[in-house]
Amino acid sequence: MGLLEADPALAPEAALAQFYLQLEMSRLAKDEALRTLQARYEELDRPVSIALTLIHELDPTDPQSAQACVRLSERITEHYVFSPAVAARLGLALVTLRDWQGIVELCQSNRVRVEPGDRMGAFEALALDHLGETEKARDRLLKIVATGSDDPLALNTYATIATRCGYVDDAVEAAERALETARSKGEQLEFIKLLFFLIQFSDPTSERLLELALRAGELVDQSVESQEGTYLMMHLSGTLGGRSDIDLARDREQFRTRADAFFRNFPNSRMLWRGEIREGASGTELVESLKALTGMTPDREAFQKRQSAPYSRD
Repeated sequence: MGLLEADPALAPEAALAQFYLQLEMSRLAKDEALRTLQARYEELDRPVSIALTLIHELDPTDPQSAQACVRLSERITEHYVFSPAVAARLGLALVTLRDWQGIVELCQSNRVRVEPGDRMGAFEALALDHLGETEKARDRLLKIVATGSDDPLALNTYATIATRCGYVDDAVEAAERALETARSKGEQLEFIKLLFFLIQFSDPTSERLLELALRAGELVDQSVESQEGTYLMMHLSGTLGGRSDIDLARDREQFRTRADAFFRNFPNSRMLWRGEIREGASGTELVESLKALTGMTPDREAFQKRQSAPYSRD
């Protein structure tokens, strides 16, 4: 550390080293370490290397930190195009500050590095809805959900923003409005899937999940593997909600009939794996059975957690 501090040219690196050393010594010291690093950032004339660290470490859902993230982003953009992770954190900060126009401008600018998928579209859809641009928000949402099977991260981003920032009810209402004005059976299906995802994200035991799954089952084309497979996975997940024994028995029979047909038609499907759910299984056993049926291995589960890391608080 002494060598770094002795060279003025290495002052930013020394400040960062001190920050990480404080974190290593005590995770409880993070707030103090952040305050120290923010002070050094100003003292050293705002080096971009420290700005990048701060924007990743500050909590964008805290109003004061959100304002700091916006200021940091202005410094970063003088030198770099935003990475997807930095853009997402700035997006969360703007949501916290309710700067809906700022979000739209960010999403439509060339300040974000192009990436596969449509994560920033999730921010734009939320902002457009709050600006009263219901039709544009509906179209933006449709683009996200229509590619859900290929880009689950975009859909996950939308649900994460809504739940993390306290707008899940607004997001559900927006999806409901979009469903009411859906122009085709295909659009109805996509918005039902979005509603299912939002509700599942905020309350995985909601009774409404199975109702939405059954509605999806009425709309899908059973001869299309991706559509029928999605319905079956929704039905499986929806059974975690509370239902009467009569409803469970009826729904389970419908599921078995459709599942048997699915495996006959698509014996090599990678969407669903054939398995059994034991009668009277405990909640833990049921969850593990559902994971097995959907091919959710420990590696895949760990990968999904890593993918959502840019949006976590810690």
